[in-house]
Amino acid sequence: MSGRKHFTGMNRLTQMQANPIAREAIDAMLGQLLIVLVNRAGGSIEIPNAEIDGTGRFNLSMQLNEQARSFTFVVGEKP
Repeated sequence: MSGRKHFTGMNRLTQMQANPIAREAIDAMLGQLLIVLVNRAGGSIEIPNAEIDGTGRFNLSMQLNEQARSFTFVVGEKP
């Protein structure tokens, strides 16, 4: 996958140890990403606490396509 970087969702400490520069970049743009995702969902999202609490078995993976200047996010179950 030429021109692509892949960051796999891991716990925060593991990510920081694996690649602290990538973790800082993701943290810096987290607010912007949330704005984009909520806008794509129509500008407003209501999420019950139970749904947030139920995310523990999932990972979030992110791919950066430098040529297309775009991100792809994929949610998958932890192994």
